[in-house]
Amino acid sequence: MDDTRKSQKKPASSSPNEDSKEILEKLRHMDERIAKLEEQGNVLAHDVSRSSRSKLQSVNLGYSVGHSV
Repeated sequence: MDDTRKSQKKPASSSPNEDSKEILEKLRHMDERIAKLEEQGNVLAHDVSRSSRSKLQSVNLGYSVGHSV
């Protein structure tokens, strides 16, 4: 199987916790941009926003569960 997608691997020194924080930050930033679009009355943004927020909640849940130990 030929995978034509470019791999964006992080250096081996990068920890999973750093990756999680980076992903959470990107999702929060995306959610803020969507909220601004909603304020402007963009109907499509509302549907995207619900999906984005549910993803953000699942990532937050996974992050908090992973750090409860």
